[in-house]
Amino acid sequence: MMVFSPLWFTKMAFDGLREECHRLGYDAPKSMFNACVPTYVAETDEQAHREAKAHLSWVFNTGLKIPDQFFFPLGYMSTKSFRNFIGLLQKGKVKPQVNLTYDELIVDRYIIVGSPETVKNELGHYCDEVGAGGMIGPGSPYGPMPNWMVMKHMQIVSEEVMPEFREADGLPDYQRAEPNSQRSRAELAAVKGKPAETARSRVTGGGDRLIEHRLAHVAEVIDPTMEHAQ
Repeated sequence: MMVFSPLWFTKMAFDGLREECHRLGYDAPKSMFNACVPTYVAETDEQAHREAKAHLSWVFNTGLKIPDQFFFPLGYMSTKSFRNFIGLLQKGKVKPQVNLTYDELIVDRYIIVGSPETVKNELGHYCDEVGAGGMIGPGSPYGPMPNWMVMKHMQIVSEEVMPEFREADGLPDYQRAEPNSQRSRAELAAVKGKPAETARSRVTGGGDRLIEHRLAHVAEVIDPTMEHAQ
C-alpha cells in the first residue's frame, strides 16, 4: 500500500512490484495493490475545496511533521532500499510533505477533492492509472475536521460515490467471497454442530481455574485505607 504519495510515485512503485512478481513467476492480482488517497466530497467542487482546504492542508503541513527516526526506524528498510528511495525522491524533485501547497496536493493527486461526479471520475482514473485494486481513505476524517463535516462527507461518499464501483446489486466484494471462517457463534454452531469454545482466562484469586470471559465476575478490591475516605 502506498500512502501520502503523488500519483506518479505510486504508479512507479506498483509497476516495480508487478515486474518483480513477474520475474519470480507470480502474477500479482489487482487486489494486492491499494492506494491511500485522502479524499473529500461535498455538494459541489467549490464547496468541497472551501471545506476541505484547511483540514487536508493540516494533515500534510502539520500532521506529517514526523521525525526521521520515526518515519524510518532502524531495520525498516535495507541501506540499498533507502538509497534508492531517496534517489527517486531527488530525481522526481519531490518536496517534503510539510512544504506542499494545497494546489500541489491537488495537481499531483496526493488528495482528491470535489463533487460526487468529480471524485468518481478522479478515483476511477487513479485506479486505472496505477493499477490499484482498492482505495483507502475516501471516507475518513482529517485532522481537526468538525464532526458535521465528517458525517456529511461520509454519507455522500457511501451514497453517491461507492455505488459507482460496485456491481448492479450493490454488494461489496467481501459479501461475494466465501468467508474464511464463520462470522458468528450461531453460524459456527450450525455448521460444526456445536458452539465454539468460549475464550477463558486465569484471573487473580481464581487459582488454576479458567474463567469464561462472558460469564466472569471479578470481585471488587477495596483499599482498606480508602474505605471511609468519603
